Amino acid sequence: MLLLAEAGRTLNKDLTSLFRHNLQTPRVLDRLVHELHSDKELCSYLFLNHPGSEDMLWGLMNLLMEDSRTAGNASFVIGTLAETDLGKRRIVQICTDKGDQAKKILPALTNMLDMADTETVMNAAGTMGTLAEDGDCRMWMLREDCLDEAMIKLTNLLSSKDMCTASNAALVLARLTIAEEGCARILNHRSSSHTLVQLCGALGSDETGRGMNAAFAIGRLCDFEAGCKRMLSLKTSNLMINSLIDMLHSADSGCCKNACFALSCIASLVQGHQRLLKNEKINSIVDVLCSLLTVTDEESIWFASMLLHTFACQKSGCLYLRTQPNVRESLEVLLERPSLKEDTKEEVEATLAILEKLPQPKPPNIKVESANSIIVSWDHISPKSGLDVTYLLFQDEKLVYSGPRTNYIANDLTPNTKYSFYLQASTEGDDSPASKNVTVVTPESVPSAPQSLRVLNKSTSQIKIMWEPPETSNGVLKGYQIVVRGKTSSLEVHENYFILSSLPPDTEFTFQVGGLTSKGRGEAAILTTATDDLG
Repeated sequence: MLLLAEAGRTLNKDLTSLFRHNLQTPRVLDRLVHELHSDKELCSYLFLNHPGSEDMLWGLMNLLMEDSRTAGNASFVIGTLAETDLGKRRIVQICTDKGDQAKKILPALTNMLDMADTETVMNAAGTMGTLAEDGDCRMWMLREDCLDEAMIKLTNLLSSKDMCTASNAALVLARLTIAEEGCARILNHRSSSHTLVQLCGALGSDETGRGMNAAFAIGRLCDFEAGCKRMLSLKTSNLMINSLIDMLHSADSGCCKNACFALSCIASLVQGHQRLLKNEKINSIVDVLCSLLTVTDEESIWFASMLLHTFACQKSGCLYLRTQPNVRESLEVLLERPSLKEDTKEEVEATLAILEKLPQPKPPNIKVESANSIIVSWDHISPKSGLDVTYLLFQDEKLVYSGPRTNYIANDLTPNTKYSFYLQASTEGDDSPASKNVTVVTPESVPSAPQSLRVLNKSTSQIKIMWEPPETSNGVLKGYQIVVRGKTSSLEVHENYFILSSLPPDTEFTFQVGGLTSKGRGEAAILTTATDDLG
């Protein structure tokens, strides 16, 4: 029969020995440990719901300062009880109520971390890991001065031959990093570089979870720019990256997910992003992430889609992923899954938007400024990839502008002439389809001067002049305007000749002939001549 069941709701001499500490204490503690191993749930329930549970729990905490075996057993009991929500609350309450008296608990657990008895060490590390799972307990630990010493000892335990002990040590560090204060405490303590190197060495797939815990701790540290830079500056940083990549292929989903998390934090920093893209295993990373998108475990899918999104968020990553057709296909297939969770859907849609090729631009806008000038403008394109866009404007199939602006002025155009424009956008590694053509006709202008203005024949009283049409009519030629100086005369004709009669002999006249369009008279051709004299 269980010890607590025998006592019922009373405190018999066996139970009181847990907090009065007499000769019976080691024996009772051994029995309690045995019963927890046999039926952890029932025994924990009976202990925590006993009227004397707080006294017994405080007594167990005081036993942490005893000999190795007693302290190890007490640590195991406390750690086991802390695995329940009620146990965590009771421990936090005791540590709060006891004030300065509770300050000896963490130092006692810390002292146990380098004892000769491996089981005691394992129990102490396990208890610290269990306590650090609770937010209040974690903050209590982070406020303790002795935590720096504990971190040094935990770091040494990461390479312990006993993998359960090493896993417990990694778990404590991982759970401390859940809090920003924990990350800062690890990065700033006097042996932080050694801790970071040991965490890198602890990575890998193992049955105890040491590598999985180390990957989570590294991910949390790399979630801060300063921490990520520290990790990437280590001589073991290549080992860290390659180990995390290998862990992606682990059959253990927890190991795989934590590796995904750590790599995504590393990839968020430009330096880390480039290190991953240049890694010889980058193709295998993408392949395994695409395969993870097909599994049934929602968390694994989310972590894989998050890492792909992180890769795509930087320009070089976007360009690389565009060369991997299986990425887009896998994401599109996943998006069709009816039971897809909303947060995963958001990651997938965001990644696909970044990988989207440039769309066909809208036709450019045309504004006619004059018969010789047109302003062409177009809509700004902002691709989700963040890549710089170059606009290519074609006028009558000829490239006339290439650059980042969204407008162009076409000058030196010919009046009354049809022009066509179309637009194309370009980014590194991608050219959009051409827009639809836009055509416009420039308005008419006044014509150039008539050509070859000359005297066809003349007499003492008559002059006949003739000319050829203007070289450039700049519109529909409606006729000519003739102004004669020497004889007040201004009139319009439709022919390309003009006869001036009833003139006095030996008299000089100046003719100005200009072509006419709807815009008026153009430049005039000028000719000066005289009638013949009577001789």
